[in-house]
Amino acid sequence: MLRQVLDNLIGNAIKYTPHGRPARIEISARRHTVDAWQITVADRGIGINDDEYDTVFDAFRRARGSEGYSGTGLGLAICHRIIERHHGHIEAQANPGGGTRFTITLPADAVGHRPTSSPPCALPEAVSTDRAEVPLDRYSAIVPPTP
Repeated sequence: MLRQVLDNLIGNAIKYTPHGRPARIEISARRHTVDAWQITVADRGIGINDDEYDTVFDAFRRARGSEGYSGTGLGLAICHRIIERHHGHIEAQANPGGGTRFTITLPADAVGHRPTSSPPCALPEAVSTDRAEVPLDRYSAIVPPTP
């Protein structure tokens, strides 16, 4: 289930990149506290308006400015539901420099105990979107723009 969250967030980061620009995605994981991990997915996409951060996880809610992009408004609602079921928290905020930063906080036991030097789950090897099949390394990916 946690892989689905990463697939949705990374797929959205690619999909909501302005046309003609490469997608830039930064992914990090760190031990937040002794009992929790924090995973961050940050992009340089079209972003979310400040007044929509509280509602962007509601089902069928799409951020203003996303009208020119495909989608149903369910992806972030699904992410929210999965994280809640793992007794965690997800939030969205502006990414310094543009785009959106999603921060997920999960109890360490939500995905099993791991040594403090390893993230709680593996990142997907690739993400498929309507724009590209994108291989990911552990920390970031740059996706060339579609012609």
